[in-house]
Amino acid sequence: MVVSLVTGGAQEGLTWLKNRIFPPPPVLGVEMRMTDPWNECEGGNGYVFPQAPSELGEFLHSKGSEDPETARALQGKGAVAGEYVIVELTLQPREETPVSVESVRVNVKETLDPVPIGSHLHHYGQCGGVDARTFLFDLDRSPTAHTVIGNPHVGGDQQFSKLPAEPEPGKTMKLYVVPYGLRHGYRFTLTLEWVEHAKRRTKEIDNHGQPFLIMPSIRGHNYYTYGNPGEQWKKTGDSQPWFLNPLLRSSPTPSAAPSEEPTPPST
Repeated sequence: MVVSLVTGGAQEGLTWLKNRIFPPPPVLGVEMRMTDPWNECEGGNGYVFPQAPSELGEFLHSKGSEDPETARALQGKGAVAGEYVIVELTLQPREETPVSVESVRVNVKETLDPVPIGSHLHHYGQCGGVDARTFLFDLDRSPTAHTVIGNPHVGGDQQFSKLPAEPEPGKTMKLYVVPYGLRHGYRFTLTLEWVEHAKRRTKEIDNHGQPFLIMPSIRGHNYYTYGNPGEQWKKTGDSQPWFLNPLLRSSPTPSAAPSEEPTPPST
């Protein structure tokens, strides 16, 4: 026969102590994926390099940045995502517990000047940008204000259209965050805030242990595109991020935070 020597009050104390030392995991599961800047079908805008194209050598144009050899070459050349990154957050409550996703914000760690002499290389193809419901952060104006644009039903995924919002327990929802800068480069992280069990939680989101990094090209200079395999880089006009298309911006959804309509800077 086993005799329990732990009273109810003591057991509650042990549970409190255990939860204090080993706090339970959050109810809300969060996964991050940054879309490949080489992939124009996902809305990527290529890379900005500190070198001219003549100094870059041969790149594996047919492979994306996730290819190990291409990734090493990009890192060796100091490549930085051009003007913006697209961060896809997949959120899923793990329990039958109400969860309210309150906000997402950008934490600017460093502001950088554009590379004065360099090149912005961008793949082009038959696909355009991402027509998803997208939370845009114009870091040149404010790292806290955002505008929401796009289609809330692309690909059948449930997407956040505004915040705060409550994802359905057991179901996944996508939150697309696009911080961008057309005047300066930025190192930054994201912070996601939500409420569960009447407790406010936050999670800082980075790029696999490093801040996200974006860099614009000098307006009016050094913008190159590449299309079909075997084609050479061609110097063209400035890039125009797909999300600044006036058709997409014709009826933006206002954000919970005050925001201004994003517009390209004057040259």
